[in-house]
Amino acid sequence: MSLKRTGSTTVLMIACISLYAPAWAQNGEPPPMDVPSTAPIQAGPLVLAPIVRLTNAGYDSNLFNRDQDSSPQSDIMATLSPSVDGWLRLAHGRASGRSQFDIYYFKELTDLRAIDSDTAGRLEIPLNRFRPFVTGSFANTRHRQNLELDAIVRRQINRVMVGTDVRLTAKLTAAVFASRSSLNYDTNSIYQGADLSRVLNNTGTGEGASLRYVLTPLTTVGITVDRQHNRFDSAIDRDSDSFDVMPTVEFNPRALISGTASFGFRHRKSTAGTAPDFNGSVAFADLTYTLLGRTRFTVAGRRQLEYSYVVDRLDYLDASLTLGVSQRFADSWDVGGSITRSRLSYGNVSSPSDSTVTIGFPDETILGWMAEAGYSFARTRVGVRVERLERQATAQLRGYER
Repeated sequence: MSLKRTGSTTVLMIACISLYAPAWAQNGEPPPMDVPSTAPIQAGPLVLAPIVRLTNAGYDSNLFNRDQDSSPQSDIMATLSPSVDGWLRLAHGRASGRSQFDIYYFKELTDLRAIDSDTAGRLEIPLNRFRPFVTGSFANTRHRQNLELDAIVRRQINRVMVGTDVRLTAKLTAAVFASRSSLNYDTNSIYQGADLSRVLNNTGTGEGASLRYVLTPLTTVGITVDRQHNRFDSAIDRDSDSFDVMPTVEFNPRALISGTASFGFRHRKSTAGTAPDFNGSVAFADLTYTLLGRTRFTVAGRRQLEYSYVVDRLDYLDASLTLGVSQRFADSWDVGGSITRSRLSYGNVSSPSDSTVTIGFPDETILGWMAEAGYSFARTRVGVRVERLERQATAQLRGYER
């Protein structure tokens, strides 16, 4: 039986004041190496593009995603997000980076006020056919990590990758790389009876290789093969090794359809043998089609294996699909909306007392829709957005409407 409660929607005011608004903003990756000609601040080899966003300025009916019987709390809130993209040309290399701060304000629930940071960068050194590189991303955030975790707790997520691109022909490029990542929740970060620092804190290492082929001036195809080894700080029975094969197709922003789509295979094995192996498909897509320069259709989907906070579950499948459309009127007004369906699937595990008995954990479905309208003038956009989320769940009173 799913838990469904009556709740209010969330109404938000959005404002963006920018000197330059890149399409890759807020995706956790450094900007491309190509320096945009419209970047406003140039000082010799250094180019900067600052942006200021005021988002989520409005009313939220259910900040902690609780069902109606658990007294959901509402508040007036806002998020101010200053950020800057930067490019630097060196004597023997190039660098790009991005840094953003999210300043969260709550009128009544002052304990939720916080400042999150997210920084990413890339350095590469062109050497004829070889291009060594190093990338890094460093996030320190308190707000929600994914659809499974509703906890508002502090965590640090760091990732570093080193490797080199090798140009084999004019159209074919290979790459080899190695990576290291870490996820660390603050001690005693409790959610649904689980200490997230004990269950989820881990370090990951990996290595892999890829091939990319320029099929047409607007289309690139490729494949990536990599291995990952995750070792947990406290819950060592969760240690696992993964192997991925991921074909990818990339469409240039100038193409009729733009974006990236990947579909591949993952094998994950628990090194302690305490969880069943996973052998299945994983996918990611973020595609856009623009009709007559004014109507934009978007499709975003994913099927990914994620580590779970549930103590007797190693991981779960997160499958989601979002369909969106936006329409621009004249040169200033735009309206749009989207619908989203996500499914969290946990599967079965063996009973600790009897290996012949399997224990199921309820799957969860999250449904959502969003509608917005905006007005742009000069380098500023002001808009209003209405969002609604409904979680259908049978366990731990996790169902809610927001």
